[in-house]
Amino acid sequence: MQSTRTVDPDQQPDHLRLGRYLGLTAIAIYVGLLIGATLTVIIPDASDFIMQSKIPLSGFAVLFQGLFFIAGRFFARRNQIKRSIYLMIIGCTVLPMIITFFNPIEWPLSVLYVFLMLIIAVQFVNSHHLKQISIVAWISVIIVTFLGFIFNDQYNYPKINVLLIMITSGTPIVTMIISLLFSFHRRLNLTVREVKRINYSLEESRASLEQQVGQRTEQLQHTLIELQQRNQEQAAYVAQIEQQRQTIRELSVPVLPVSGDTLVLPIVGTLDSERLRDLQVIALGEIQQRRAQRLLLDVTGLSWFDNDVATGLLRLVDSAQLLGAKVALIGVRPEVAQALVNLGIVFEHVAIYRDLQSAMH
Repeated sequence: MQSTRTVDPDQQPDHLRLGRYLGLTAIAIYVGLLIGATLTVIIPDASDFIMQSKIPLSGFAVLFQGLFFIAGRFFARRNQIKRSIYLMIIGCTVLPMIITFFNPIEWPLSVLYVFLMLIIAVQFVNSHHLKQISIVAWISVIIVTFLGFIFNDQYNYPKINVLLIMITSGTPIVTMIISLLFSFHRRLNLTVREVKRINYSLEESRASLEQQVGQRTEQLQHTLIELQQRNQEQAAYVAQIEQQRQTIRELSVPVLPVSGDTLVLPIVGTLDSERLRDLQVIALGEIQQRRAQRLLLDVTGLSWFDNDVATGLLRLVDSAQLLGAKVALIGVRPEVAQALVNLGIVFEHVAIYRDLQSAMH
């Protein structure tokens, strides 16, 4: 079983709300006519006076006024708001002028119709059209007031007639004003509740955002601390690696003292540019530190000998001689000797020995 949901009239689209207002106004107009006709029948001598005056013509004008509101509701329900507004303007301006002409005593109530028109129109037109409607309203008020003051003295209205006119004409205006005020009250309450709901949602969102920002800030702080720790660990690791590299460099270029003034530098493996530079730095540093007179270069373990290696060794020889140390080569293998000859490299002022024992003697 499907449940039907009732739609709040004040939350309906504009054309439906306008149609509802015009329909209620038409109902109120005809209810006022019915009350007036009933009072005419009930009150003695009222009908005779009314038939002798122009009040029936005023009643016909009110009847046509209700038809204009019914037609306006018809177009409003079909979303033709502009045409519906035009019909309402005619019903609230031209017809009240006619009613006032026939019954001048009704001019205050006719003026209220004009203001009723403004109350309804302000909800459904823009500011430009509202200015135009306001001009029409003021002109209508001036004309109705003029008719009321000019023709009011021409008729001698008994009190019963005044009572009938007031009840008949006042019912639709009072009804519509109460209906509009109630509608405005409901829409205002809906707007206030919606604003409160939005504010509550914004407060919840703000609290949630503050909580998320706090969590993210705490996470970022933890991440920053971890990164700092990692940077410190990496710096320590890099320093350790550099120290190890320095140790490996020193171990790969060992300078060994064999006597008080003699150092031996065994060269093992291959020599690249970096190792040749380390070889020169370490060897020269040991010569200066130990005040050595001789440097024995043991090339027995040298696996490769080319022009770059020979040039690097010659620079070492020249630098050592500048420090006052004599340089000798030890353990020159046949392939090394052949490579030196092929390259045309000559070690001047360098003694060459077969082994360390020969160099020591």
